[in-house]
Amino acid sequence: MQTKKSQAIIEKQAIGSTYIPSYKFKTNFLEYYEEYLNQNKRKGNRHLSNSLKQFKLFIKNDCIAPLDITENFWKRFRQYLLDKFTGETPGGY
Repeated sequence: MQTKKSQAIIEKQAIGSTYIPSYKFKTNFLEYYEEYLNQNKRKGNRHLSNSLKQFKLFIKNDCIAPLDITENFWKRFRQYLLDKFTGETPGGY
């Protein structure tokens, strides 16, 4: 009970700042990506699951810190998709 109260206080104090409470922060971006995928699945839509597959192939690792996900990183991933696929596929991913 005390933990929840403390977390609520920290959250309120963090509003408007760049601080993210550690209990809300995943240390592996892939965990966030997989959780998002599972919560947003749609029948017949393979874009999310395939984008995760391509993302894992791109990073060549089972873990990537959220701090490593920068604008430049996304530009490199975009170029990876453009080099590998044609048509609307890169944009769909």
